[in-house]
Amino acid sequence: MFDLGFDVNILPRKTWEALGRPRLTYSPIQLRMANQYYIVPIGRLEEFKVNVVGVKTYTNFEFIDIMGDKYPYPALLGID
Repeated sequence: MFDLGFDVNILPRKTWEALGRPRLTYSPIQLRMANQYYIVPIGRLEEFKVNVVGVKTYTNFEFIDIMGDKYPYPALLGID
């Protein structure tokens, strides 16, 4: 799930692997999450074609590592 209205589109490493590990480019950004924790993406997938309810567009995705299994997205949710 993603929201093309955000400033950045974030997906986990597992999704990148499920996509067949397409070539990533260097990501020059740091992501500051709700809990003020900084994450450096593992890379950027540029100009990826997406289809949302029949609307086709291209967007970039930043891929990150998940921090743990108990709370898989703690930094995204602001959970320490």
